[in-house]
Amino acid sequence: MLRSVDGGTSWQPPILPPKCDGEFYLDIFGQPIRAYNRGAMCEALTGRLYWVVAVNTNAPRGRTETHLMISSDKGSTWKYSCPVAQDPKAVFNETSLYETPSGDLIAFLRTAGLDDHLCIARSTDHGRSFSEMGRCGIQGNPFYCDAAA
Repeated sequence: MLRSVDGGTSWQPPILPPKCDGEFYLDIFGQPIRAYNRGAMCEALTGRLYWVVAVNTNAPRGRTETHLMISSDKGSTWKYSCPVAQDPKAVFNETSLYETPSGDLIAFLRTAGLDDHLCIARSTDHGRSFSEMGRCGIQGNPFYCDAAA
């Protein structure tokens, strides 16, 4: 990850994301690959960064589930928090997060194995846990919610 603290005028050295427990795939050094996701992170009103990452838990079938990572120092370090969405048949990835005015976190989950339907999961405790994911009946992907819209 790259980070700018001056509005994009300059950039700090790369930050290597942490490894996430349960990752099946290994890098060229035989270590679990680092956390990744093409969805949008969320900076909460508290300043914490929330990032839903994909974890390959069963490589032969190509199944990924999603888990929450939290940073309290603008992305320099990350800590694992909890699972966001898991299902023995479905694939979850490319998740974007949105913080509601009341402080809930809403995860917009891209899926495979569920007729390409959007699923959402909600955290009402600042990312300590998420509700069971639910289908929204909307097809297409990836999903994104802009707080400024």
